[in-house]
Amino acid sequence: MADDELPLRQLLQRLLAQRGFSVDVAEDGLAAMALIDQKSYDVVFCDAAMPKMGGLALYEKLRAPGSPLAEACPWDPAGSPSADR
Repeated sequence: MADDELPLRQLLQRLLAQRGFSVDVAEDGLAAMALIDQKSYDVVFCDAAMPKMGGLALYEKLRAPGSPLAEACPWDPAGSPSADR
């Protein structure tokens, strides 16, 4: 889970952990990419606007051709600069 707001990261981590999920946290998209490069994830939650790399840029990197996660990213957020309309 990536979010630049510490209180929100802590809240979401606690709520998800209470429901039995293992949760890694990152403070921005770059830190999230570093985690994704090291470990396999079933789900990635991220804020759209973060410093260094926002969630939309992270999403685009995950969907990039050749990315091992490209097929796992079928959703294109409304409002994304690359969203097909």
